[in-house]
Amino acid sequence: MGAYRTANAGSADAFVTKLTSPPSAATGAASNVTKDSATLNGTVNPQGSPTTYHFEYGTSTAYGSATPQRLAGSDTADHPVSQRIGGYVAAGARPLAEDMFRSV
Repeated sequence: MGAYRTANAGSADAFVTKLTSPPSAATGAASNVTKDSATLNGTVNPQGSPTTYHFEYGTSTAYGSATPQRLAGSDTADHPVSQRIGGYVAAGARPLAEDMFRSV
């Protein structure tokens, strides 16, 4: 998947550097949503590098809260990921479904 670049081609000290893509994260839909808890879902692809992920969430795109970091591996596969948040009370006692989250 990665591209390769050769430096100092033709000389005795030539070397090859593998260029890899950065890890990717995609946010999915929340599930099991109540007014004070939810399961946050997404997909992470480490793209061959040791990778961790977490979710950020809050009442606006400023987020303000985050789940603990978890390991996603170091392979090149898409991994479905999820973390449950509980004990979270949305501002103004409105349903959590109206709040924002993203996977990082």
